Amino acid sequence: MTVIKQAGLTLIEVLIASMILFMALGLIGTIFQQSFNTQRQAQKYISVAKDYSNLQSRIRYELSAGEATGQILIGTTVYTWKATLIEKAPERTNQSPEMSENDVVFGMLHLFLINVSVEANSSLNFEFKQAIWLSNTD
Repeated sequence: MTVIKQAGLTLIEVLIASMILFMALGLIGTIFQQSFNTQRQAQKYISVAKDYSNLQSRIRYELSAGEATGQILIGTTVYTWKATLIEKAPERTNQSPEMSENDVVFGMLHLFLINVSVEANSSLNFEFKQAIWLSNTD
């Protein structure tokens, strides 16, 4: 009786090996996709954080001019903002020893809640509080 030895793989072994391979590829693809999405979201936040100081000073200027809403273009990004008055402080005088009585400025300290949204990405919104002195001489 002759015994024949097989040198190849059976169909079941090939199917199991290919199933393991495709599961590993799927897992690697999912990890890569999540990493890419996280990196893209981080770049958006970094871009907004870079513009934050400029944006805050421009909103402060607009508030002192009497505006309560607006749009600001910084680079290629459009920021839409809206200010809501939270609180007013009582009227004060701003008189220092160097000022004469004719130079006294009356005004109130206003606290605003500023809501900002980024036009390019509607899911990227943030808010901050801004205190500003508004004089009554305007």
